[in-house]
Amino acid sequence: GAWKRPEEELQEYWDVKFNLEDSPDILLTHAPPYDILDQSITGIKTGSKPLLSGIRRMKPKFCVFGHIHESYGVAVDPRSECVCINASSCTLLGKARHAPIIFDLRRKKPHIWKGTGSHGE
Repeated sequence: GAWKRPEEELQEYWDVKFNLEDSPDILLTHAPPYDILDQSITGIKTGSKPLLSGIRRMKPKFCVFGHIHESYGVAVDPRSECVCINASSCTLLGKARHAPIIFDLRRKKPHIWKGTGSHGE
């Protein structure tokens, strides 16, 4: 997948493949942008700098991703005002842990659904 590609190749992808006319309302990726809900269990920030650059240029309303299970949650990138959602629902061992995150394009701030059996915040 794209998340395994070198940072230089990903930067070219975000710079060349997307322009402002292509800006989506929702950007769905596997990996998180750098420094936004991307901290691994070892404390290392594992997000993509090219993805962060792309978000700041395209300014989608939402960026939804997973991959880093231990950084579940919602945060806003202050420069792009993009609501970033790490929707990882399982632990590293694959056990369901977090509630689904539901968001609505008509609202800026998503809420975390607290359904039956969930451990949402």
